[in-house]
Amino acid sequence: MRQDDMKRVMIAGGLFIIGVVMAVISWIILPDAVSMQFKGWQTGVPAFPKFMAVLIAFGFSSAFSVLSVKYEEGVKYTFIGYGLHVLYWICNL
Repeated sequence: MRQDDMKRVMIAGGLFIIGVVMAVISWIILPDAVSMQFKGWQTGVPAFPKFMAVLIAFGFSSAFSVLSVKYEEGVKYTFIGYGLHVLYWICNL
């Protein structure tokens, strides 16, 4: 395996592990019904189950971290999943 390929695999593995850690933290700290809006901006949007919130954010981060082995842009898109986790934390804590 070439040095460049090994570096890409290591980066992808690190990104994946970060996604797993963020998913576990989300599972522990989020309420059963997750809201996607800030406290002061109640617009009547219904909350959705914690399982779906964690699954969506983890799905983005894990899928793009795996794709980052072949496609360099995958690293940037991995941050979508990370951002979703952070947004859930801010809106629900």
